[in-house]
Amino acid sequence: MQQHEEGYSMPRGGPLYEEPPFGGGNRGGLILMTYRADPEAVAWEVPEPLEPDGSGLMFAWASDLCQPPHTVDLYHECVLGIKVRYEDTDGWYIPYIFVDHDMAMAFEREIYG
Repeated sequence: MQQHEEGYSMPRGGPLYEEPPFGGGNRGGLILMTYRADPEAVAWEVPEPLEPDGSGLMFAWASDLCQPPHTVDLYHECVLGIKVRYEDTDGWYIPYIFVDHDMAMAFEREIYG
């Protein structure tokens, strides 16, 4: 395979999407909800070395998101998050992400990490 034949993403010979930049448009929408759950009930979801922060604070979002049209265009996503701590740093652990199209998950994983 010659250098000019290589794709931007995996698999190299048949990439899922084109090279950036990506325009997303403004057709999406998002509902974000924060809530408190029983801290003991959600603690088992958090892997070591992270620790639940003890508040039971969580978030959930449901969205219609718009990726570049050469990938999946409009798709649906739901994300759950748990407030956690690592040493002296607070953050969010995402135990679940649901999408209605595999390409959306692959695109987000490879582009946004």
